[in-house]
Amino acid sequence: LESGQFIHKYSTVGDPSYDFALSPDRKSVFIIGDELVEWDLETDQLIRKFWEHAGSRSQVEITPDGRLLLSSDAAGNLYLWDIQTGDQIHRFESDIKDAMFYIDIIADGRYAISPGANGSAILWDLTLPIELEEVREWIERNRYVREPTCAERETFNIEPLCEEE
Repeated sequence: LESGQFIHKYSTVGDPSYDFALSPDRKSVFIIGDELVEWDLETDQLIRKFWEHAGSRSQVEITPDGRLLLSSDAAGNLYLWDIQTGDQIHRFESDIKDAMFYIDIIADGRYAISPGANGSAILWDLTLPIELEEVREWIERNRYVREPTCAERETFNIEPLCEEE
């Protein structure tokens, strides 16, 4: 900054780039344009391409814990990425189509907010169960299983059978 000298240009496919986010360790930068890429700031090398998408006016944000990357596209979709592996964790679809799509991650990193249709806003829950055991536990806690009827108990021989009156 002292000299104001140009050091290096980082880019994506096509021009322009619409947004960027520095990695938590400040060693790389995520840039979004027609694709989402990660550049190494120390070696000036492309680390990886996350994905290419149609459209423009996209945005990228990193969760406060530095583990997840959230990106948007002009078609109204959000993508949640694992920064460590580069894997897509989840794709969210909104009711906005073919529009500029802005996003912001709430300070605790559990939620994101974006524009919705007709002047509304959408709150997104980013806390997805990732491990299979977490999914099983959630299902066990939240599922509803009704009691079988007497006819069903008799048909399928489910104990205890109903007593005849």
